[in-house]
Amino acid sequence: MNNWEETATMLRHAAYAAFSLSLGGSDRQHDVFGRLNDVKLGDWVFEASTVHHAGSGHTGIGILRAWGRQPICTEEEWEEMGGPLDESVPTVKYWDIELMDGTVFRWTNASFVKVATLEDVAR
Repeated sequence: MNNWEETATMLRHAAYAAFSLSLGGSDRQHDVFGRLNDVKLGDWVFEASTVHHAGSGHTGIGILRAWGRQPICTEEEWEEMGGPLDESVPTVKYWDIELMDGTVFRWTNASFVKVATLEDVAR
């Protein structure tokens, strides 16, 4: 792992630790939790469900550049799998994040949370 990958992994773990502080019962914690889950294009984000999985550290944090839905396969593959011909090909949610080295990484069916800023926690 090179230096930027190690830095990204450490930043992701720190962002997860900060997010974890919003999990609780007080009104303030609920408020911060809501702001961190209100992810917008251009925000620094991290993927929360795989934060402790080995190998996904540096690809799990970056700037959110796009999101949407994409088909799970082509129509031909859907037919080959026995998918109902009268139904559309199912879709999955995707997230494109710009990593610290400038490349864009696509996640599917992920859970992204905003990296906490001073503005998010100081209100």
